[in-house]
Amino acid sequence: MRATDIPLAGLLERWRAARPTAADAAAPVAVICRRGNDSQVAVLQLRQLGVAAVDVVGGYEAWAAEVDPDFPVY
Repeated sequence: MRATDIPLAGLLERWRAARPTAADAAAPVAVICRRGNDSQVAVLQLRQLGVAAVDVVGGYEAWAAEVDPDFPVY
């Protein structure tokens, strides 16, 4: 498992460069952002490429509130 920070602008180009094979695209991908809005857009874009992408609902802020209260929120 790995994490990669990819801004929404340019996501598709960076995705193609980082995970070029169909086998890679079949692996599930969790997408997260600060509040969950941009990650929803990213998931739609990735799914158009055939990527098994899921959104972490509520983003980092929800993660900090519901899962890990020590997680830093910026």
